This record gives sequence, C-alpha cells and structure tokens, in this order.
Amino acid sequence: MTSIKPKTYDSTPPLKVAFLGLGVMGYPMAGHLALAGHQVKV
Repeated sequence: MTSIKPKTYDSTPPLKVAFLGLGVMGYPMAGHLALAGHQVKV
C-alpha cells in the first residue's frame, strides 16, 4: 500500500470574488474563500 501525502497548496494573492445567490452550496463556498483572505461580495 502506498503512503498518502497531505495536500499542499501554493499560496495565492487575495482575490476579489463575487457570488450571485448563495444557496446551500454557495454559502459555505463563500465562507471558505472569505476565511482564506479573499474579498467576497454577495
């Protein structure tokens, strides 16, 4: 069995992101982006 390496991500500069209508799936997506330091407009 192979070992599973943890995911690593390259850091990205903060982005401006807009969401039109959140709903069940969009609400957590927007929240995660905001917590990651991106500017989110709803």
